Amino acid sequence: MSYRRISICFYVFNHQTDAFFFFPPGNQGDRSLDYEFIIKGPVPLISVPLIPPLISSCDYGILRRNRAKTEADMIKEINGFPVLIRQSKRRKKLALMVLEDRIEVRTPPQFDEAFIADFLEDHEDWLKENTERQQSINEKHSRFLRRFSIANHGKVLLHGREIPVSIVRDKHTLNTALSINRDGLSITLNPVIDNNNAVRLIKRLFKSDIKQYIVNDFSNILTFYSERYGFHFNQVRIKNTRSRWGSCSGKRNINLHWKLVLMPEPVRDYVIVHELCHLKHLDHSRQFWNTLASIVPDYKEQKRWLKEHQGVLKGYELSKLPVIVPDP
Repeated sequence: MSYRRISICFYVFNHQTDAFFFFPPGNQGDRSLDYEFIIKGPVPLISVPLIPPLISSCDYGILRRNRAKTEADMIKEINGFPVLIRQSKRRKKLALMVLEDRIEVRTPPQFDEAFIADFLEDHEDWLKENTERQQSINEKHSRFLRRFSIANHGKVLLHGREIPVSIVRDKHTLNTALSINRDGLSITLNPVIDNNNAVRLIKRLFKSDIKQYIVNDFSNILTFYSERYGFHFNQVRIKNTRSRWGSCSGKRNINLHWKLVLMPEPVRDYVIVHELCHLKHLDHSRQFWNTLASIVPDYKEQKRWLKEHQGVLKGYELSKLPVIVPDP
């Protein structure tokens, strides 16, 4: 079979859908995402202090991605593989990706389904090899995630450490109290609250408190390095991006992935300083790396850790943490 001459790129891309992430102002309808609810800052939240002014320009919310349901309806079986085809007029290359639950083809609009089916058939061996590889990654992520739970004597991940969880019932507690810090997660319940309501309350409080913890943590780091090294930025947005841990735009806006809070603090600092250095050098020139090295001398070590563990971190989803409460 003959093909027209086209430019094709292959890569394996692993993406885990997370239950909560932050999003920038004016992007509430971006890419057909439906939001369970939206909180615009800066506003006071129940039992949560005001957002620090450093990141108050960012609208944020804990979101549920209904996009996955829409994509599930679009998946077709082609040559025995579950395939999702994405067409874009802006795309000039055909990209073939193996995701955790499907094959995704991103293509210019001129390539129809028959052409794509023939293309997949010609690359069946490559697809089988990388599908098996992705299944191995999925199993690794599942084993990693099973280590964590919001339960008495359970553990959650924070700053590269497995911090302990404590859940107790106390008749002196009127409703539900939750406290999270770098040393542990503590939850206190009133004995009269049944298990179903207790799980619902814990999930709601945990989402709001971890969100506020992340904002406070990133604000402290940004303030420290900006004041010490003279960085000046416009806005900071905390997101749940698919492939980047951070980015910096020419408008001096910085985006940071919320999962930086899961990494060891030196690795988190490396990513944040990396983006701050782009305020002075928007490329990866020698000057950029020299500036980064002057602030984070061991950045190569942190970069190596990130490369080795980033795949596992993508498997950590707040929405899938089981919540188990003691009986009244």
